Amino acid sequence: MYRTTLLTLLLMAGPAQLLAQDTSSSPSPPGGDQDPPSALADPSASQEANTEEHSEAPPAAAETTASPGSDEAWALFDRALAAQAAGNLSEARQALNELYEQHPNHELAPRARRMHESMQVAIPAPPLRTEEPSLLNEQSSGRARAELAIVQTLHGMALGVETCVLIECDAIEPILLLPMLGGGVGLTASILLTRDGIRPGEALAINSGLTWGFGNALMFELGRSLGDASEQSMTGIFMAGQALGDGAGILLNHLTDATEGQVALATSVGLWTGLTTFFTIGAATDFGASPRAVLWATLALADLGLVAGAMWANRRPPMSRGRTLVIDASAALGALVGTGLPVIGGAESATAIFAGGAIGVLGGWGLGYWLTDEWDAPETNVSFAVLPSHNGLTAMVYGNL
Repeated sequence: MYRTTLLTLLLMAGPAQLLAQDTSSSPSPPGGDQDPPSALADPSASQEANTEEHSEAPPAAAETTASPGSDEAWALFDRALAAQAAGNLSEARQALNELYEQHPNHELAPRARRMHESMQVAIPAPPLRTEEPSLLNEQSSGRARAELAIVQTLHGMALGVETCVLIECDAIEPILLLPMLGGGVGLTASILLTRDGIRPGEALAINSGLTWGFGNALMFELGRSLGDASEQSMTGIFMAGQALGDGAGILLNHLTDATEGQVALATSVGLWTGLTTFFTIGAATDFGASPRAVLWATLALADLGLVAGAMWANRRPPMSRGRTLVIDASAALGALVGTGLPVIGGAESATAIFAGGAIGVLGGWGLGYWLTDEWDAPETNVSFAVLPSHNGLTAMVYGNL
């Protein structure tokens, strides 16, 4: 919730009788400074009005002023000040005209006239701070398009290499030509298919799906064969995982309007859940468990973490991608500290090392999340401005607090 505070102060250096006036006294007839409303906008009419007024009988007694909170003249004056502070000079002049017309003998009438005259020369509105775009209202951007093109170009080159492994290339020509062809296809397709633009969240969903698909394929193959499968078999699984990951990212874009912050948060939760699972199993069993069981459990909980992170990201306030990157860096540092300190301390048991790793990941992730708690909050913006007025100044403090 943002609160906008506008404090307008009027500092007048006019004569003392214009600042305080005895309500029981009768002011002099309106002359020079007390022209009728039409004189506020027409100087020649002001002179004619002065001549006519001096030839008339003395004016009626001055209005007695009520308390500022209930007096209509004060309300009009306050409205003029607020409009002037907001840069709406037309509304301010209208309020001053109404004040002068309805209350010509009020103590504020001379002041209203001078303020009106000062507004004949346009005073630029103060540079109020515009609201930042919402993190949930992403727009297509060139950066998102470039990120997609870069990753998909690398993906195409990798597919070229993998294809060469599948067909067992021996000559140098296909070894070089296939990655060239794959990279060219990836670059061309990613640019042509995004001619109408692409949001950062859409680009990150496709790219993250690609990397997540490759990671799943790798863990699946290691859990299935422990690396004993043929190169062609492993390569085929990798290629299938990459294709499924790309497809999952595209499907996600069709089903949701996920932002890059939501995609990044879901990926972060899944990644660090998987690594914490790996450390925890290692600490609990001193790596006495079956390697296959460790790999399958790590894969399963990482994917569950990805889904849970996506659901959480959809329910919590929006988060920027920059914040998730800082949280990831903090978690990585926590993992290093957690595993490194026991080693430096001379720990001989794997339990201590991996327990430290699990604690380090959780602690680092939580610390990064806490340190960036206000990372995406709008900056406080308070400004001070002084606007000139006739025989005085209008001072303003405005902004977002």
